[in-house]
Amino acid sequence: MAAFSDQAFKTRLKDLNQTQQSIQTISLWAIHHRKHCNRVVAIWMDQLREAKDAAQKLTLLYFANDVIQNMRKKGTEYQSDFKAVMLEAFDNAATAARLTSNDKIIKSLGRLVVVWRERSIFDEAFLTKLEQGLETIPAAEAAPQKTAASLAATSATRSFTVPPVSPSVTPKTPTMDNGGESMPKRLKINSADFQAFSGKSKPEAAKTAHVPTSDDEEYEEVPFVNGETQAPKLETLLRLVQKLQSAPSANAAIRSKIAELPAVITDPAAIDRISDRQEIDRLIGVAKEGLQMVVEYNKELNQELLDRQAVASELARQLAYHRKIIDDKERLREDLANQISQRRAFRDKLAIHVDSLPDMTGTSSFGNSYSRSPKSSTNKNGSAK
Repeated sequence: MAAFSDQAFKTRLKDLNQTQQSIQTISLWAIHHRKHCNRVVAIWMDQLREAKDAAQKLTLLYFANDVIQNMRKKGTEYQSDFKAVMLEAFDNAATAARLTSNDKIIKSLGRLVVVWRERSIFDEAFLTKLEQGLETIPAAEAAPQKTAASLAATSATRSFTVPPVSPSVTPKTPTMDNGGESMPKRLKINSADFQAFSGKSKPEAAKTAHVPTSDDEEYEEVPFVNGETQAPKLETLLRLVQKLQSAPSANAAIRSKIAELPAVITDPAAIDRISDRQEIDRLIGVAKEGLQMVVEYNKELNQELLDRQAVASELARQLAYHRKIIDDKERLREDLANQISQRRAFRDKLAIHVDSLPDMTGTSSFGNSYSRSPKSSTNKNGSAK
């Protein structure tokens, strides 16, 4: 990989766009040069200040997000350095977005904060400061950014009493058989429990919009930034890899021929010393053949370079796609675990409520005493008993 230099990094940032490949390429380059993290963050901040387009500022923030998340398991260098300038970066991007009335940029900045909070990238106090800079978002637009946890908390505050049993089954003031104790008060079960029991509650781990990122170890964001939704095909990757098996750079025969070309044809001073016309003509013929061979080999090497770039891009797409599947499955697992926990809690509350109902088994004999016919029985002579 190319050595680090300020100018090289500035050039890369100027060419940065919101496609997966662009963000991933520069992110991996920055991670590779993590020992220069101070210069990387400083140059990144300078470029963000100089960017005139709010969308380009957002792209630079996407790049920072990608680097921060991918470095979580490798070190905290970038996290601490980016945190030191992130408040200014957010304010700069939000201000540029408001000047052009670009509400989509503001929403995207809010999504970044949501993702960082869910994955504990920064502490809550710092994330709150970032959100305060976005408080000018209209209430109607900020509403969708509420997390499922806050919605569940609001729902949980509403409770209702379990409806009483029908009077035809239980008297209004039932008493126990033993000692005439009054019934215990009916339990209150909140609406969140009933929603959990009916399967209609929104789990805390709600699906939220994500910001693009990439990671060679843990790809944790939606990778298809440019609207790509189709799953990459393994056949495409296999075909590209098979093509590299016969790469020109591994062609020992052609490399050997080029190496065997006489050195004199590349040395003007040596050619000037040749006085034999026939020798010069021979060298001219060798040079022409060598030139044609080198030109063809150069074309093949250029094509190989394109093929290798295609393989790298396809590998990134495959990695991003399968990481996204893993993330979706993990969220589903958390949702199911949350629902199971809610249902168990509701089951326990329901069991307590059932135990609090009156014991009506003792009233069966009392009811049977009135089951005889009201008519008096008579003896065989017809006289009343």
